[in-house]
Amino acid sequence: LSATRVMHFVDDACLLFNVSNPASVSLVKTVANANGVVNGAIQRGRYVFGANKGGFIDLFDVYDIDNFTLVGSFDTSAIMIGGHDIDFTFDNKYIIISAKTTGAQFGIIKVFDAAGDLIPLASWTFESTVTSSSAPNLIGANRIRTVRNSSGVELAVLFQLEGGGGGDNVGTYDITN
Repeated sequence: LSATRVMHFVDDACLLFNVSNPASVSLVKTVANANGVVNGAIQRGRYVFGANKGGFIDLFDVYDIDNFTLVGSFDTSAIMIGGHDIDFTFDNKYIIISAKTTGAQFGIIKVFDAAGDLIPLASWTFESTVTSSSAPNLIGANRIRTVRNSSGVELAVLFQLEGGGGGDNVGTYDITN
């Protein structure tokens, strides 16, 4: 967020701390979130996107960081339950992982228009998903990152560490198209 502000997510809230003086960290603001705990979050411009274990993607406006707000939440439960981590793709979409053992393993959700501007929450849509039946060893993957290899292929890299469908695993999926 900034060199002096850090967001932290707990069971039912997002906390903002002033860390400008490490010897005297102070709470600046708390924003309640009834949907559950955000497990992974990323920022793009004035927005922070949170993968919420309650089955939502939470959108926070941090333009005025000391007065940030929860803009709203996108319900992912029709496709997947329990968002675990989140990352942007290179073409104005983003990915969320399901932390449950059934349903979609991860999904690509359209959140930006062709110009790169955020579209309204009500217009966000799943563009595609990878189901747990096609990736059983990555059920409940802890982390996801998108990378582009030397050939220009965009990959979703999922990490399953200690648990889920069978111990420590890494999976890669071509998400170029």
